Amino acid sequence: MKLLITFSAIVFIWHAPLVTAIPEDVQQIVVDYMNRVRESFAVALPVANMNAIVYNASLEKKISTCTVAEHAAKDHRALLFQSLNLEKESDTIRDIDSREANDIMDPNSRIADIDVSRQFVHPLHAGIGCVILRTPCPFPGQPRNATDKATTMCFFGGPENMKPLDGLKRGKPASQCPNGKSEISEYMCKAIKLSLCSKKISIQINNARLYSQNVSVVLGSFYQKIEVSSENSRNTFRIFIYFNTGISKESNIQQCKIEGVTVPVSSCSLKISTFWDDYREGVLSVIQHLLKMFKCKISTDSVYYNEVQLLPTISDLFDLQLEFETLTIHLKRTKYQQLFWNKISSNFGQVEDLRLVSFIKPDFIPVFNSWPQKISITSSYWFTLKPLLTCTSTTITLGGSFLGNKDLDVLLRKWKTGEFPNLKYLRIHSKNMTNDGSTILGMKLWDLAGEVIQTDDRSKNATFKIGIRRIEMSVTPFE
Repeated sequence: MKLLITFSAIVFIWHAPLVTAIPEDVQQIVVDYMNRVRESFAVALPVANMNAIVYNASLEKKISTCTVAEHAAKDHRALLFQSLNLEKESDTIRDIDSREANDIMDPNSRIADIDVSRQFVHPLHAGIGCVILRTPCPFPGQPRNATDKATTMCFFGGPENMKPLDGLKRGKPASQCPNGKSEISEYMCKAIKLSLCSKKISIQINNARLYSQNVSVVLGSFYQKIEVSSENSRNTFRIFIYFNTGISKESNIQQCKIEGVTVPVSSCSLKISTFWDDYREGVLSVIQHLLKMFKCKISTDSVYYNEVQLLPTISDLFDLQLEFETLTIHLKRTKYQQLFWNKISSNFGQVEDLRLVSFIKPDFIPVFNSWPQKISITSSYWFTLKPLLTCTSTTITLGGSFLGNKDLDVLLRKWKTGEFPNLKYLRIHSKNMTNDGSTILGMKLWDLAGEVIQTDDRSKNATFKIGIRRIEMSVTPFE
């Protein structure tokens, strides 16, 4: 397969001297070449989730020596080339056709440089960075005085430790693009944009290895910070929101425009500090910028937070129709919080997991005008049978409850008749649930342990676990 003319990719073992970045005009040539190859492969196979490549200068720092590149090659993202003279070759290189695309997909293919081709067309690669070796590296098996040597190394930005073609989805080109279609090709997906406002900050975000298209954004108010992490939470980058108190006069500050607002910004490893005249505006602006960069899941952390600062921001995010993965609210005796609750209680359908923490008896009893997918309430003594009977959540966890045997009997009888159609799991811990109390479905509390109860239409089963002042109910479809 004639895919590469002067490229000879290798797995390398020799140590190389320092490197230099390729010129900016060559960077664009590299990107255009890569995207031509990737686009033709996406159309020929076809591929539904092929990312368009962008040049990522931070990746240049990944490959300082041949020894480093050898190590990086273990996760199939580093390549060593004999030449990057693409401008002269571009008119002679054929696009990939369907036969060649199938050869690339064939694990038993013996075509020369097939492994290189697979790396070139990995659909989840989102960026590339290349360097020129000041002293060329010999290829494996060649003597140090060999004529042909590698002069350039490139590093692809994308998921770590993924074998070539892992994650490839067949289907209509660009039909499965989490971030939408690319601006440069209707057959490829939009490349992930990893920058906040400068090359330096872009490097820091990339160093956090946030290559996943799905990230979690956690609003932490104790230090007024926003945590951006990959879905597995192993790689975290922090953005701090501070009030601007003249810090912009310091030498390490740069002026950056974020969502149309120019603010002072300082940065260090895995951290950006931004300084705003209005804290609320800062949080919203940074989050809106992140939403343009990633497919975000928003959460609040579980620590006790400054409600004057964070609660209005949460309300603003609801107004923007954003969804929360986890929302933690601490119920306190404040008039301010009652106003906040009344404003957001109709938006809990935008919340996957709502966690309410009660420290002391609140001055008001929260009223639910909508329900999240999951709800957990500590010290839920104020949460009576009346709101419970209207709850549409799939998972309900109540700690410190005052519900008793009679309440549970009413609940289960209604469940048997088909109410609570969404319920999958219920857990209640209450001092008022006892084995000596009134019966539940005609049984004592402890007699429910291990029991399987069906709905009247026999469509669902409920199984029970009983503990000291505790009951757990798991619902499964009847099979």
